[in-house]
Amino acid sequence: MAATTRAPVEVYLRSSYEPDAEYVDGEIEERAAGEYDHADWQQAIQTWFGIHKKDWGIRVFAELRVQVAATRFRVPDVTILDRDWPVEQIITQPPLAILRSDSFCLAPKGIAFPMDRIKEFLD
Repeated sequence: MAATTRAPVEVYLRSSYEPDAEYVDGEIEERAAGEYDHADWQQAIQTWFGIHKKDWGIRVFAELRVQVAATRFRVPDVTILDRDWPVEQIITQPPLAILRSDSFCLAPKGIAFPMDRIKEFLD
């Protein structure tokens, strides 16, 4: 089980973690990372979507923070965004897709995907 540390959200957002950590309701949670199989999977997914990014009008990011609620920040392995959306340092609107090595969440392009649904998925 990953270690957790209690801290206010402001501390989490001002700090950097190696590897990046997630923030859930006052707790900073370590993420599993750094093993070959995980890195290989992540690179393959990112490369596949990257090949299609111009045709599909998307942006593809590894380990980009996504705010799913006021006190919840997740760091999916791969996040897919609509290319037309404004750039945010921390994503606050529903991504088109969030992929983690243990599961994935996908919303069809052009359909609003409520943040509470993403929150449910990422809990």
